[in-house]
Amino acid sequence: LDEPLVHLNDPQISAISAYAKNHVKVLLSGEGADELMGGYVRYKTFRYIGMRSQIHFMLQCTPDKYKTTRLKKLERYLKVGSLSQLILGNASNYFESDFDELGLHYLGITNNYRAKILQEARKIYPNDSTRQLLYYDQHTYLQSLNDRNDRATMAAGIECREPFQDYRLVEGLGSLNTNWLTTGKKGKRILKETMKQYLPEYITNFRKIGLSVPWFDLIKNSGELSSQWYSFTCCKNFENETLDTINLKEHINSINQGKTSHYDSLVLQYFMYYIWIKDYIK
Repeated sequence: LDEPLVHLNDPQISAISAYAKNHVKVLLSGEGADELMGGYVRYKTFRYIGMRSQIHFMLQCTPDKYKTTRLKKLERYLKVGSLSQLILGNASNYFESDFDELGLHYLGITNNYRAKILQEARKIYPNDSTRQLLYYDQHTYLQSLNDRNDRATMAAGIECREPFQDYRLVEGLGSLNTNWLTTGKKGKRILKETMKQYLPEYITNFRKIGLSVPWFDLIKNSGELSSQWYSFTCCKNFENETLDTINLKEHINSINQGKTSHYDSLVLQYFMYYIWIKDYIK
């Protein structure tokens, strides 16, 4: 990668590609299905966006011990701001308020490309915030997944194709009524309805789940990674005016004690950044 900002399952996808190279010549990948057919759980929020204040109030009244990780993230997400900000932040793991808590206040960064895509989405799908969100994700988040997929597979020298991004399918899905993409308890209704005559029920009804990686277990059980983690725990700050404002040791110690928080994956990103600085810069 050109920079140490990674999806946390990059190494696993790279390993899968290298393994597959020994058995097949071409891989098929599912990139695009969620963004084109409303598959992500986070899209459900936009079905009830008009009830945002009521949902937020109910979450505030719910004791923390009953809140799942997903509900806690929803609570943070609903504080984001305007509808435009909700669309811009829907694919994010962290929101502006999270960085405020860490002492990393807004740095005045703007992104003209993302603003342009959101403007396009509003012209194509006026008064349909769900479709605006999907269009926005197709041109932003999905492209980061495509980049990850391309780098991981080509690093192993194996070809990968993404059938869900066939332009004819993209155009056809883009013309459908939004209800085809949002109704039902689970996402990708149109895909499940189409494929249930070809696939067994345990596949079509399988719960939505990402490629989760037990990073802290891997770090603990790997001699090289655990050594890096120990030096990371003891390291001085990054000699960076922005990063030095974060009390990183507090979050690292919390992880070492087996406690979890929504900052864990951010600490992992800093761990990757630390290794990068240590091994490639200094």
